[in-house]
Amino acid sequence: MCVFYYGGVMEVINIKAILFDMDGTLVKSLSEVEAIWSIWCELNNISIKKVLDICHGVRSRDVISSIAPHLNMEEQIQLLDDLEIKYSDTAKALPGAKEFLISLAACPWAIVTSASQRVAYHRMAICGLKIPDFIIGSDDVLNGKPYPDPYLMAAERLNIAAEDCLVFEDAHAGVQSALAAGCKVIQIGGKEKMFDSVIGLINDWNEIKITEMGINSFRVNMNL
Repeated sequence: MCVFYYGGVMEVINIKAILFDMDGTLVKSLSEVEAIWSIWCELNNISIKKVLDICHGVRSRDVISSIAPHLNMEEQIQLLDDLEIKYSDTAKALPGAKEFLISLAACPWAIVTSASQRVAYHRMAICGLKIPDFIIGSDDVLNGKPYPDPYLMAAERLNIAAEDCLVFEDAHAGVQSALAAGCKVIQIGGKEKMFDSVIGLINDWNEIKITEMGINSFRVNMNL
């Protein structure tokens, strides 16, 4: 059970696990990601605007498939992964993210990202963030975000129904993916909720705290 407090108003929802996006949710990496895409566009003579219009929260292979289907997919994925590893040293954890992950000792959780597992594990380590038991990455599913497949796979790996999972997401594609999977969603960042069915919005991890209340029972306080 999760108990949310919205400015003194209490709402109770049931959850058994938490699923996190990575970039923009736990890790501040927007400038690095955009710089990497800029290098890639220059190498391939492609407009950076076309990429930035669709890349946030979406797998690299889906971006390439959309704007440059003539390129060798596996070669370009390898190139982008290499660039992400090379230029990820300036990525930082979002305020409060480290402490929030540490507080989840009794709560099952996982990362669901559009990055590759290689990049995800590297970036989490660079940022000093706790590593989960598993990460669902870009190559683990046939259909990436905004399709529900990534979050459905994570729930299945945890052996927990998707509707019993709480997701934290920052990108439109990711929020859409989690909602389509049947998860409950709290949005990270933005001035207003992307979808009416999003249950809450926070701007950093200092605004939220989770407390174990019993077996499969957790209380979440949101400072709204």
